[in-house]
Amino acid sequence: MMIPWCFAYDKVNYSRYLTPYFAQMTNLGDKNPEVQKAFKDGSFSVQLASSNPFGRIPVDQTTEVTVNKDAQNPGGTTRFSLKPATVQRYYVLTAEYRSAFLGQLRNMVQASNSETQHTELQSSRMKKDEQAVSAIVDLIQGWVNPFSESQDLISISTAKKAPREIATDLKTAHAVGERCYANFKEERMEKTPQIRKFHDPLKTNKLKTFSDLNKKKQVPINDRSIILKADRSLFGRIIVIAQERSLQMDAILSHPLGPLPWALSTPDGLLRKTNKASLASMLQKNVQVSEEVPVNSAAVIDGMSLVQRLRGDQLTFGDVAMTVLSMAMKEGLSCNRIDVVFDTYKELSIKNSERQLRGEESGHQLVNITSTQIVRQWMNFLTRVSNKTSLITFIVKEWRKEACRQKLEGKLLYANAGDTCYRITMEGSEEVPTLKSQQEEADGRLLLHASHAANEGFNSVLICSEDTDVFIMSLTFSHEIGASLFMKSGTRMRTKVVDIVKVAASLGPEVCKGVLGMHAFTGCDTVSAFAGKGKAQALKILKKNKRGREALTELGKDWDLTPELTDKLEELTCLLYSSNTVTTEVNELRYQLFCSRRGVR
Repeated sequence: MMIPWCFAYDKVNYSRYLTPYFAQMTNLGDKNPEVQKAFKDGSFSVQLASSNPFGRIPVDQTTEVTVNKDAQNPGGTTRFSLKPATVQRYYVLTAEYRSAFLGQLRNMVQASNSETQHTELQSSRMKKDEQAVSAIVDLIQGWVNPFSESQDLISISTAKKAPREIATDLKTAHAVGERCYANFKEERMEKTPQIRKFHDPLKTNKLKTFSDLNKKKQVPINDRSIILKADRSLFGRIIVIAQERSLQMDAILSHPLGPLPWALSTPDGLLRKTNKASLASMLQKNVQVSEEVPVNSAAVIDGMSLVQRLRGDQLTFGDVAMTVLSMAMKEGLSCNRIDVVFDTYKELSIKNSERQLRGEESGHQLVNITSTQIVRQWMNFLTRVSNKTSLITFIVKEWRKEACRQKLEGKLLYANAGDTCYRITMEGSEEVPTLKSQQEEADGRLLLHASHAANEGFNSVLICSEDTDVFIMSLTFSHEIGASLFMKSGTRMRTKVVDIVKVAASLGPEVCKGVLGMHAFTGCDTVSAFAGKGKAQALKILKKNKRGREALTELGKDWDLTPELTDKLEELTCLLYSSNTVTTEVNELRYQLFCSRRGVR
């Protein structure tokens, strides 16, 4: 029921007036049986067309879609007067006739098909709805899934984990609302005489929500400090003040109007996210899925993806190591060589902010892992970075033992623990100096192993990873690896293998060289995305705009940005927000967009 939530989150008017309304509707059969019968007969709605299924709509909506809609101009009710005589002439004297005339004209020309089919049952509408649902599912799966087995509360808009005090308020909100609802009914409606008057002020609960994570900035003013909350309405108020005082709007808009840059930051001070998976789908659009991987191939597998897929509760850590090995063998079933590449977790890392966002330091730390130790809370164990490091070290150490080596069935196994990589066979194991790497992310190390397999004589390499970053890097460097690259992704029931070489051929070498810079510039794990701008517009610019393609190709080759490259990237940013603009400066374009959208001169 909705009423307890209104009480919990201090919606005073809804709480006060929904309570007696619900009581009246509950007792409607005793006090107004004729009204209850009319409701049960459907008198609260209107059937617009007799043969249109699911065509009943509320009475107030009926007025909106018939009389009010027909009485309006094509652009709606515009330039409406506040004079009482004009209002009466428009609504009372003429609206009914204008609506009737338009309805008769529509019937004469048979312009409406509402008699035969509901708009939401049209094939075009159904296809559009299916695409919208698929887009939402892809976004959640490619970013953060709040419906996963994790017990943590995660914001679906920012992917940030709720702190303990906010999580407690969110989990107890309904109980708090039920208690306040019961007290309200008892004190103001049920007791005689009333303990409190009906309109006495309501006590607020002030429960914390994800909005309390919004970034705040302390600003000193005249020897005192005030707190500016990161609120979008702040931007609007500043604009209104600037217009009222006849300030130069182009100068105003060249400065950040708030504690955070809204184009690059969320209100709680986090990087803006974008749907990375959509870029991979667009790049693979014109390439068919491969049927099989050629013979004499090697499989390079993201090791942590295997660990995350495992259900480790009530298993011993020895069973975990053996199960992960079996999963790797199954992934590379048709391959002669299998490389399992794990992440390396360093104390000082650019990924620390992302890990903090995911709440990866909240679990209990295990100092020593033994093969007979039983896992009690698998997902909670994986939330701590130090536990992952210990687990990876333990798994690779177990794989090097004879019991695991005998399960290789003649295949070559390469696995890394930290910076060191081992070559494991049925006969024994040894370090591989050429695969020693200080790269933290497995994303880059996957390509290192793919290149090593190609140099060892393998004709094709199957990269097993769900990460869009891996796909983009594979696409960019495919021409530098002396073997055909394939990428395997999907679920156990729906597996997809993409030929990277065919994707690169369909896009062309120039686009492939620039796609990595485009991906990084428009938003990834450590770079903020532009507000309201996904990957599609950037990909169009990469394909069609020569200067934009040159800038994205050059981006990342050197640590320092040259003034020429900075100018090209600024021009590219302008094209992201206005595809037909000739403006090359962000401040100038911001002012132009402000004027065009708000009618400011």
